[in-house]
Amino acid sequence: MILAQSREAITVSSIKSLQPTAQLLRSRSAVDLWRSADAGVPRIRTGCAGVGQIVGTIWMLMNTRSPDVDAIIAGTPDERGPILAKLRDIIHAADPDIVETVKWRKPSDPLGAAVFEHDGIVCVLIRLKGRVRLSFVQGGSLPDPKKLFNAQLNGVSRAIDFPAGGDIDAAAVKALVRAGVERRTRARAAPMPR
Repeated sequence: MILAQSREAITVSSIKSLQPTAQLLRSRSAVDLWRSADAGVPRIRTGCAGVGQIVGTIWMLMNTRSPDVDAIIAGTPDERGPILAKLRDIIHAADPDIVETVKWRKPSDPLGAAVFEHDGIVCVLIRLKGRVRLSFVQGGSLPDPKKLFNAQLNGVSRAIDFPAGGDIDAAAVKALVRAGVERRTRARAAPMPR
């Protein structure tokens, strides 16, 4: 209960013992989550949020898989569903600290797109007709020795289209995700030009 009264930042590593309580209280609203600019450590600013909200956000950080992304996978019953699930697992294996959210919901796609963030957006999983697209926001600056990028080849972003029934080179995708996270972390740590 001390968490609700504290106004200091709490590191995730210092609160691992709260996991059972966090699983009971999964409220995620009204908590300001940010990453420490100096160490890249996930932190929670407790402010005036209630204990349930704080513990819920702690639970979300410790279990970075979003129920909204679960809904996207469950809402894709055809052959693209297993592709989405496998890519999600590969992304989390590449960076266990990556946080997933859902963005860009619209009437034509009410489930939206799965977005994976670590110091900013790293990549996005998009369901397309007959395929799944893994789009890297800054893919143009990432090394691609296996030549996986096959879509969005103009501009800053790059993407990989995985057709239904196609193979996934897990090691190469992990390498791209790690490079994307490293790029985002480096960009965040770089001093702002004056």
